[in-house]
Amino acid sequence: MVGNKVSVLWQNENMRNHFNSSLAVGDGVYGFDESSEFKCLDLQTGSIRWSEPSLGKGSLIGADGKLLILGEKGQLVVAEPSSEAFKLVARAQVLGGKCWTSPCSPTAESIAATPKAMWFAWMCRGRQIESEAILRA
Repeated sequence: MVGNKVSVLWQNENMRNHFNSSLAVGDGVYGFDESSEFKCLDLQTGSIRWSEPSLGKGSLIGADGKLLILGEKGQLVVAEPSSEAFKLVARAQVLGGKCWTSPCSPTAESIAATPKAMWFAWMCRGRQIESEAILRA
């Protein structure tokens, strides 16, 4: 953006979001491509920096300087935002079935919901991150 004018920085098909928007953090754009890969694109050029196929489709948010990712099969993942490589911090299977909801993070807890149940994955602040799934009716 220059003054009050908006212009296209780049345009390509390297990130074709399916049901969740991408997230720009630092020099990377993180998101799920239609090809069922979690990807990082270079913010300035749009080129693919890396891709991670293990999550399928999914959704993500940024929380406490981390990426909070929910894969379509209920796997909750915490990762460091890095344009160099996928940097896993913690991974837990918290839901079953199809999960097409976005996680959210009010304070220190992260929530992933389906119509039938709500699960809480508690994460410690700082360096150590632990996950425990708790059913709450």
